[in-house]
This record gives sequence, structure tokens and C-alpha cells, in this order.
Amino acid sequence: MVLFSSAHFGVAPGHAFDPQHKFITSWLVSPAALAGIRALLALYALCATCTILGFYVSSGEGKSFLSYFSELSYIGLAAYYCAAAVQTAAYARWGRYPLRCWPRALQALHVVLQSTVGTFPFIVTVVFWVLLASSKSFDSTYHSALRSFVFVFWGAVAYHCTLSCCHYPLSSWLSHIPTPSLPPLTHSRAAWSNITLHALNSAFALFELLLTNAPPAPWRTLPLHLAILAAYLGVAYITHATQGFYTYAFLDPANGGGRLAAYIVGIAAGECVVFLLARGAVVLRQRATVAVRAGQDDDAPRAVQEPHESVEGVEKQHSAFGEKAVAQVV
Repeated sequence: MVLFSSAHFGVAPGHAFDPQHKFITSWLVSPAALAGIRALLALYALCATCTILGFYVSSGEGKSFLSYFSELSYIGLAAYYCAAAVQTAAYARWGRYPLRCWPRALQALHVVLQSTVGTFPFIVTVVFWVLLASSKSFDSTYHSALRSFVFVFWGAVAYHCTLSCCHYPLSSWLSHIPTPSLPPLTHSRAAWSNITLHALNSAFALFELLLTNAPPAPWRTLPLHLAILAAYLGVAYITHATQGFYTYAFLDPANGGGRLAAYIVGIAAGECVVFLLARGAVVLRQRATVAVRAGQDDDAPRAVQEPHESVEGVEKQHSAFGEKAVAQVV
């Protein structure tokens, strides 16, 4: 008995992948708009990943970047949105997208990657804000980001006012504007990094779950999710063996073996719960948007028939063409 095959991920042999184009359409916006939104999210995720990596390198901790599940899951999020943006843009332009012509193994991997986008960000967000970040750290993160925003906002206002009323010097305007002190750069980095990795990641996931036509994750992806989480335990303990620290304090066996086991089992159970909730949300979204999606059929890009999708259709086209040619000769 085969436990995992491409058919378990919606890629059955002899059938076209995603025949209703659910992975690259939205019930709310057009394919072109969806491609643009996904491209913007992909660009932000890529820039954020590179910037955070730069923070690690500048602080001498570059070798630890891939030791954290937050960073690893965010890289997966960025990779998915890059791939989804390209596929959606191709569909918006030509009415088809390359993934449908690729090997079934790559199609199945795309389905698995898309399913992780709907669960891992929520696990990361909950674990960070519940287990790792205290109320004090949340307060400092929030207010650091808020102070940075206020400083930039008032700076822009001052600059605009100076350009509008050039007969007043800049110092005159600044003296009447209550600009707060700029928080230390390290605090701003931590605030932005935490918000990006542990808050915006869930916002990206919600967009994919609720505002697209993507189908529910196949049930067979859940064991793979649990296997990925289990494999990360190996990464965490390899990091401790090679770099001398635990990526997450609750993974330290010195705190008690029972407590460690409880955390591991709890996170695995949380993944199962999040998977069920995410899948249920997608099913409810599908039911709630049936009428909207039905009205989009006439506006959808006209797909170009691909030879491997319908051999009978191609044969009928050739037969009709031959009959027409004979009629013209007669």
C-alpha cells in the first residue's frame, strides 16, 4: 500500500492539474490583480528575509540564521508567494500557467508548500507571543515600532511644510513640532523583525486562505507537516551541539524531560488543530463564495487548450479542419 503518491495531493495520473484554476484565481479580484498582490507580498517577504539576514550577519550571528523555525517558515512563505505570483501572472496573461505542464512530482510539492503557508505561520505566531515573548517584550516591541512611525510621520510633515512655506526656515517648523526621540536602532530592528516574522506572516497566510480560490489542503499533507516539525527538532539540537545554544528555551532538557515532552506534544497537537481550522475556513469560504465565483466564469481569461490535457479535443479539431478543407476543394 502506497502511503503517499501524487494522487493524494490532487495530482491524479491521467487528469489535468487544477482544472478549475483555483490556485491562481481569487473570488474577490481579477487574476491580474491577484498576481500583483502576490508579487508585492513576495517582494516584501524577499526583502524582509534578506534584511533580517543582514541583521544576523552584522551582529556576528549569520551562521544561526537558518537555525530558527521562524526564519525557515518565513523563507517557505516567501518562496511560495514568489512561485504563486509567477504562475498567476502567466495565467492572467495567457490563460494558462506553467505548473499545469510540469511533472506531477513538482505539482504535488507545490500543493504541499501551499498547505504549509496555511498552518506554519499561525504556529510561529502563537508560539512566539505565548511562549517566548513576555508582556514586557511585546510592549517594547509595539511602542518601539510606534515611536519609529511617529518620528517618520512628523519628519515628513515638517519637510512638506518647509517646501510649502519656504519663507519660514526649517528650524522654525521643527521647533513647533513635538517630535519624539528616535528609539535605538537595535530596538527598531527587533521591533520590525518581530512584527514581520511573527505577525505579518499570519496576515499573509490569512490572505491566502480567505481571499483566493485555493482548495482545502489535502489530508495527507498533515502527516508531512508533523514530519517537518519533527525534523526541525533535529536542527535545533544540532544547533546546540555545534553552536552551544538552544534556539528556543523550552527545548532545553535541563528544564525537565516531562516539560520538554509536553511542549513537543503540545506543538504537534496545535499543528493538528490549526490544520483543521485552516481547512474548515477554506471550506466555509468556498461555500460562501459559490455565487461570486460562478459570476466570474465569463470574465476569466480564455484558456489555451494544451495538447496533453485533451487528446480527444485535438483530434476533433484536426477532423473538423480536414472536412472543411475537402468541402472547399469540392
